[in-house]
Order: sequence, then C-alpha cells, then structure tokens
Amino acid sequence: MFFLDNVCQNASAPIDDYVSLVWTRKYFDCGNFQLVLNAKYYDTVSAAEYLYNNGESGQIENINIKDKQVTVKGRLLESLLDRIVIYTTINLYGNLEDGIKTIIEGYTGWTVVTNGFTETVSTQQTGGTLMEWLYELLKPFEMSFRVWYDYDASVIKFTLVKGLDRTQDQSTNSRAIFSTTFENVKSLEYANSVADYKNYAYVAGEEIESTDDPTISVDSNTLVIADTAASPVFTVSDTTLSITSANADYTLFDFSGTTLYIIQSNRVIVIVDNVQSGESRRELWVDARDLQSDDITLAEYKNTLTQRGLEKLAEYPKTQAVNVDVDQHSTPIYATDYDVGDICDITSPDINLRLSARLTQAEEVYEDSGYKVALTFGEDYLQLKDYIKRESGK
Repeated sequence: MFFLDNVCQNASAPIDDYVSLVWTRKYFDCGNFQLVLNAKYYDTVSAAEYLYNNGESGQIENINIKDKQVTVKGRLLESLLDRIVIYTTINLYGNLEDGIKTIIEGYTGWTVVTNGFTETVSTQQTGGTLMEWLYELLKPFEMSFRVWYDYDASVIKFTLVKGLDRTQDQSTNSRAIFSTTFENVKSLEYANSVADYKNYAYVAGEEIESTDDPTISVDSNTLVIADTAASPVFTVSDTTLSITSANADYTLFDFSGTTLYIIQSNRVIVIVDNVQSGESRRELWVDARDLQSDDITLAEYKNTLTQRGLEKLAEYPKTQAVNVDVDQHSTPIYATDYDVGDICDITSPDINLRLSARLTQAEEVYEDSGYKVALTFGEDYLQLKDYIKRESGK
C-alpha cells in the first residue's frame, strides 16, 4: 500500500505498519475505505490525494488526527465520476456498452475497456453526476462499472462489469457455495423485508399538444381520445383492458400485449409492470417530465420512459440480505473463486435457508490480529443518505 500525490504519478514509499485498513468494495454503489496509522505519517498523508492498495485506488476525502493516530477516509476511484456533472442532455439509444464508452471518453478521456456486452437501452439524462447516473442506469441490467489506475501504463481505465453466475444451477462457471454445513461460514445473519418494495410504476413524461378530438396512430394501433374520468379505474387481464369511470377529463389509452400506455391530462404515461407471479401490486408514481421527445419517435420516447421506470423500481427492491463472515482458510477463496458481483449459493439448514444471491459488498479488514472479509449478499437496508436521496428524487 502506498500514497499518490496525483492519481498517475509520484508515489510514496510502501507503508506496511498501519494500525488498520478497512477496504469496502461494492457492486451497485461506490466503495470506500478507512485507514488508521501512526501520526508520523501525517506529512505523507496530507500531501497525498489517493491511496493505492492491491491493484485498486481510492480518493482521499477526509483526514483526522487524534491520540497520535491519523485516520484517513475516502471512496474508491469510481468516485472520480462524482465530480463530473451532466450539463447537457445525454441521449443514449442502442448498444449500452458502446454508448457508455463514447460518453466516458468524451467526458474524461480515460481508456475504456470493452467486453462485448450486447444489452441495448433507450434513455436520456440531464443533470446529476456521471457516477450517480451510471449506477442507476446499470442496476436494472444487473451490471456495474469499475474505474482503476493502471500503474504500469500510468492511465486511468474504465469498464462495464457483470457478475458471474456461480450457483449450483449452472455448469459454465466454478461454483461458490457458502454453508454452515461446509464450515466455511463463521457467522450468518439474514434479513428479509418488503416494506419499501415496489413492482409497478406509472411513469409520466412530458406534456403533449392535443386537439378537442384527436386521433393518433402509432405503429399498427390507432389511439383514440375517450371522454372519461380524471381518475378512471383500470382492470388489466391478459390483453383485455376494462375502464370504469364517469364523464370528465380526456384520456388516451394504448394497450398492446402486457403493456399499457396512457396519455392523460396531456402527459404521456407508461406503465412498467414488474409484478411477479403470486405477488400483489405495489405501485410507484414517477415524474419523468425531464425526459423530452425532441428528435425521437413516440415509440422511442415510450422506451425511454420505460427505462426510467425500471431504474426507479430498482431503487425500491425487496430487502433480502445475508451478511456472512467467511473462514479465510476454507474454499471458495475470495477474489479468486468468486468476487463482488457474482451470484452465489448460501445455505443454512438450521434455519431452513437456501438462497441464491448476488454478492453486493465485500468488507476487507486488515489488522494486527489478521485479515478477514465480511460479505453481504443481496439488497441490504438503505443508508439514511441514500433514503433521503431516493425520496427527494421521486
């Protein structure tokens, strides 16, 4: 481990006699670190901007001195994108990886490593930071991104990542199974909550112009204004839409397959239905009037609204998390046999638990007493700052 006074140059001498280092790697959010070391290193720390550790780098953001010890805190290198604001509208249509590559290269000049991902997207974004937007955009695809400093080449690199399936239900990748039976788990904590869960979103876009009696054709469907109530009741079954309402505002309906599109009160509204078999509907209203239809077709605009709905629903998941302290002397081996982002199996016969979940966080702890890793699988409870951010952005 050593410090850098610039992310690409001027490294300090390696430092091995620190008190403790907690290095937290995350999949759907930016990781962080906390380093505690002797106060004799204060001059080195105060002159540095970055911390380099085992192939990863972190940005130093806070330094505190107390009782002859220096505590250094910061976030991993993905946080560099938190400095960059999206000041003009980004329109991203087509291949997800190709589009993000163009955006990152344009905003940062970094080297982008591609992996041949084939996912496609239809979205636009104005405002916010690149880091926040990328995490929100990629989560519905179960993808993330990594930023690292290539010390040998003296360049910053960026890539999209998608964790591997390491469950027992597949045979392509090596398996990663954590079980109290296998004795590779020291302790296990399981939490499950649907208090915040949402699975059905109404996404309201921009206002549109209309006449007293318009007829709009989209693809092979003809959409006709119906004279209905301001708050009609919708009943959807297969491809049948029933409307129960009284005489009031104009509303436009377009129902095809399992997707219902509505234009109501001069706004385009798309419904995103993620209700799983056996679930009851848990609805969410998404105000997406910031998304504009300039220079794109109505179909593309609807796809853009749908993508926003998927991103917002991803902010209201089921809280199902397993926190595991693993035995470092048993298999599978962290960062070799599995890594952050991979889907693994967790079992505990004592509580009749069998779960396949994505490894969303790994907290690496280095102390005099030794090295340990605490793992979090699945979606844990929101931190207060994340809850406030989510609620203010509805």
